[in-house]
Amino acid sequence: MPSSVRPLRIGLLTSDAENHFCRSFTAAAEASGHEIIPLFINGFQHDPQDRLPLTYYGNSPPDFDALVPRIAPALTADGVEIIRKFEMRGVVCLASSAAIAACRDQSTFYNSMQAASIPTPKTIVATPDLAPDRLIEAAGGPPLVIKLSETGRGEGAILAHTFEHAEALIRDLRKLGASFVLQEFIDAAGGSDIRCLVLAGRFLAAIERRAKPGDFRANLHQGATAHPVTLPKEIRLMSILAAERMGLEFAGVDIMSTDETAYLLEVNASPGIKGFENASQGEFVRDIIKHLVDRLFSPR
Repeated sequence: MPSSVRPLRIGLLTSDAENHFCRSFTAAAEASGHEIIPLFINGFQHDPQDRLPLTYYGNSPPDFDALVPRIAPALTADGVEIIRKFEMRGVVCLASSAAIAACRDQSTFYNSMQAASIPTPKTIVATPDLAPDRLIEAAGGPPLVIKLSETGRGEGAILAHTFEHAEALIRDLRKLGASFVLQEFIDAAGGSDIRCLVLAGRFLAAIERRAKPGDFRANLHQGATAHPVTLPKEIRLMSILAAERMGLEFAGVDIMSTDETAYLLEVNASPGIKGFENASQGEFVRDIIKHLVDRLFSPR
């Protein structure tokens, strides 16, 4: 570490400090002389109207130089608000509150991709004013993927093969008060997709994820397999543009590629790295740490 750079105190905002990313990041940071401060989302008390100060388990939050948020979809609202409070204090955040909120809001996300001329599967955000049959027709008809808005890792995604199945799912989800989207099913992809890692406008690596037999979800947490893949320049550039469009410095960008078209599926503000590490593509947590150091100490 150059003499002009001091060790960092890095806050790791999470609900699970023992998950793979948090353990890998902590080990790499501490090996480089930095200090990691785990910060549990449920330990914060915050006032959305900014009338009361942010507290952590009843006390003032610890001081640190940079914040690395790892926000589960179900904790988006609280996580975004906590990050916003730290941004107001001038803390460098790997992912901004605005970027995370934009990625998790389906309307904002798909409108942003459309504005950037990035192809996506036809997607309809379910609104209460449209009857189930109108929603299904607007999405292009079955087969359709119906996805809960506040889930990840392939959970809460169901493939509806028939109009009747889709209609029943919509009615059930509405009874539960759930937010969801209807998305065109791209059968030509054959149950596979590509996860790209992007950091600070640079393409780092990609893996192809293939769903287990009988499943359509190419998520490692759902039993999919992964292997390294070399991508053409246009797909690498698509992943970089999508991350930049959402305002993310570090992102996992999911792309589904067919013989004719590449479709942008999702931009993930808290991507996992285990699949990449298992595919022996490098230690990406060290890249993140270097990026934070550069942001704090490199001359602008």
